[in-house]
Amino acid sequence: MVSQWNQFLWNSGAQWAPAGATPSPDTNPKRKSKPMKRQKYYPSQQSDEPAWLINFATQLIARGAEVGLTAAVINATVADSLYIAYAVGAWLNAVRGFGPDCTTALDVLKSGAGGSPYALPGFKPPPLPGASAPLPATVAVTPGALDRIFAIVQVIKMAAGYTDEIGQALGIVGSVAPPPPVITGPVPVAKVEPGAAGGDPQRVRITYIKHGHMGAAVYGRRGAAGSAMEMLGINTDGTFLDERALLTAGQPEVRQYQLRYWDKGVETGAWSDTITVTVGP
Repeated sequence: MVSQWNQFLWNSGAQWAPAGATPSPDTNPKRKSKPMKRQKYYPSQQSDEPAWLINFATQLIARGAEVGLTAAVINATVADSLYIAYAVGAWLNAVRGFGPDCTTALDVLKSGAGGSPYALPGFKPPPLPGASAPLPATVAVTPGALDRIFAIVQVIKMAAGYTDEIGQALGIVGSVAPPPPVITGPVPVAKVEPGAAGGDPQRVRITYIKHGHMGAAVYGRRGAAGSAMEMLGINTDGTFLDERALLTAGQPEVRQYQLRYWDKGVETGAWSDTITVTVGP
């Protein structure tokens, strides 16, 4: 049974506790809170965070009730997601653009000309985004927004109604593939054949040349566009079979694959090209 999170204090600035409970006061207001560990499904590149957060908010509105979340929890988590997306995106870009303006202002103040008192520029943040269906208007939220999102993700994954398809849509499944390392050497060149394994159209055979390596790590992506690549397995014989059933029975789906060489328990070298294939019934 899924916990109904509206029985806890939410987005109030207080610690989560059963309704009616009084949290202990912080006797040391200068004490820094310990940040929650960054989750593997969350983008490793800051520039990718807004897109993940906006997709998460959009899908949460559409799918949150399927995993037992109340409207209040969905609305609060959407607000957290949208405000972080604004802060990491439009607001941070504006802050970075303000830096050069400040440098120019100091140059003018120090060495410029003019007969009137010089007013230093003030930072004007970009406006908060308005509503754009299905998303509501972006509003400010209390600190700890990303920690709250991570906590809700755990609730979603433990829900009776949770499925891999819902996880893929929300972008909370698998691990974000790390950026290609700066390493020279051979790159896996793979060949993908849908329906080639025993004639089953749901199965995909991936073949590659080992070039003296022990094997390859095989990653795949399917479902929602922009979702993370997740590891499918380590292969050592040059042929990997993706035998997963279709996300929706009887409905074709697009799958993408990437490979990276693997030696003695460690992934090495650069990534292969991304290979896209349509798998159907």
